[in-house]
Amino acid sequence: KRHVIYAGSSVLEVIPGQAAPGAAVALVVATGSSTRKGGLLQVMFEARPSVSSFEKAKTWTILLQLFSAIFIGVFFFLLNLGTAYARNFDTLQFILMQAAFLRLSSPVGATGMLQAARMAAARLRAGRFRVRTMAQSKLVDASQLRVMLFDKTGTLTEEEQVFHGVLPVVSHEGAMELEQTVLPSVADSPALLQLAVATCNTAAKINGGTELAGNSIECELLRVAREQLGTDFREQGQAMLEHRYVETNERFATVLKRFEFDQKLQLQSVLVQGAHEKIYVLTKGSPVRVMRRCDPKKLPEDFEARAQALSKAGFYVLAVAARELSSSDPSLASDNVDRDALERDLGLVGLLTFRNELKRDTRGVVTQFRDASILPQMVTGDNIYAGGAIAAKTMITLVDAQTAHGEAPYCPGVCARTHENVRVRFLLTQDAFRFLRRTNVSALRKILPRTAVLGSMTPDGKSEAVLFWQRAFGGYTVGMCGDGGNDSAALRISDMGVALSNRAEDGDSTADVPRNHEITYLAPFAADTSSLRACIHVLKEARVVAENGLAIFQFVLLFGFSFNFLRQYLQNQSSWFSESFGFIMDLVSTMVAVAVLADGRPREDAK
Repeated sequence: KRHVIYAGSSVLEVIPGQAAPGAAVALVVATGSSTRKGGLLQVMFEARPSVSSFEKAKTWTILLQLFSAIFIGVFFFLLNLGTAYARNFDTLQFILMQAAFLRLSSPVGATGMLQAARMAAARLRAGRFRVRTMAQSKLVDASQLRVMLFDKTGTLTEEEQVFHGVLPVVSHEGAMELEQTVLPSVADSPALLQLAVATCNTAAKINGGTELAGNSIECELLRVAREQLGTDFREQGQAMLEHRYVETNERFATVLKRFEFDQKLQLQSVLVQGAHEKIYVLTKGSPVRVMRRCDPKKLPEDFEARAQALSKAGFYVLAVAARELSSSDPSLASDNVDRDALERDLGLVGLLTFRNELKRDTRGVVTQFRDASILPQMVTGDNIYAGGAIAAKTMITLVDAQTAHGEAPYCPGVCARTHENVRVRFLLTQDAFRFLRRTNVSALRKILPRTAVLGSMTPDGKSEAVLFWQRAFGGYTVGMCGDGGNDSAALRISDMGVALSNRAEDGDSTADVPRNHEITYLAPFAADTSSLRACIHVLKEARVVAENGLAIFQFVLLFGFSFNFLRQYLQNQSSWFSESFGFIMDLVSTMVAVAVLADGRPREDAK
């Protein structure tokens, strides 16, 4: 697929170029405006510089070493005071003693933590999960992790969404209502719902038409359309796609225009011409967002309750709506179609349901984070009900905890009870999160640690959640684990951002499923695996880095003290170190000792 992002610019005219075949000359003007995709890229590529906690504390580290040097000098001065050796300890000896201590401790102590981080990064790269460390200083921060945020689809659950069935809208005694039971076959549903399943997507064919590339749900819908409806598609002209029956080659539908999925709108639409030449705008997306675009007269009364019930049962739910267009509609003749105008006054067509199974190691990994006194929390673009069902299965929400959801920007009862010692876990939408952050930060500070799921979150919303944890709780160290491009901004700014790929592990039941191998290197840690255990692997190495760095710092301080004690003792006996001994102590012994300490590694059975 080819994506063109116009971030604050407008192309006025394009003409063929004369310099080379295929070249073009474009007249482009800067508008000063911005786009959501451009803003997302700006957050991802222009993130604030990474500053580790060790670098933040370097001033205190230097002061500690200076204080230790002065302490050693004063200690030996007082030790020799009033003795026969006092004459050997003059001002020059005091200065030389401090210089010897700082010469040994300062360079090694200041770089020991980073040397430990380099060795840990090498172990991560060569380990089972092939984790690339893009920012080694982040290993120091990750050792102090307090909160771990997880994306849902593709992270806690499998990437593949398995089609479960359809729930079409039917007319009964003049009123619109949803079918009572989910139909497992699309072929048994109304023609308009069949049309949406086959055509309402932005997937593309690659590798000579042998593979599908795109969102996993859309690829699954195309698979269902081929198996149950017998249709397939091919490019027709510059912008159109033609869907035909595989066996008879008869035309099923023609897609005139496709609109990409919008993270903020949570909608994706197409203009499609059916077999009977009727033209429709078809829209699919979050049930709540689709409902807002529908004519209230064309919505079943129980639509919202039925969609919520399916989500609470653990299904991933998409709503489909449509509107017939007149062939004389001016928007059909325009290249710049007003998407907002098209996606209005729609009529609900039905619901699509999918099964999204947990990864086999999800529950164990979440439990390990809890055991390590790290708060797990889900941050997902899905609705809070689907997120809540998965959170209960993964132990993000404790089994005996009550659950309260906040999706409207009002919380009189909830906010009044935040001071009580009750076992309540909240499910917050992005709108509720932003409302509380804007109007009542103190309430949000009390609610957020008890929140299991932040749902309906856009990429910007996920970044805001990470930043709020970091800034509102006194510099909490926050981790993030995700697998998609919409997680990249949050991964980039988190203290332990672990990006997972979609490569299945050996022995995984889904290892034979065709996948487009993708991984983002914008995160501090990029794991070439789909297993959540990569996060535990990174956390173990991070804590080992902290242990090794502290051990190195303690060693060089003790070594500097012992060296000066021995030096002063020998001087009192009218003896001195030889040049070779000093060389060995300075350049061999300390370097070897630091290298050994920096290479300490976690135990295999460590939890």
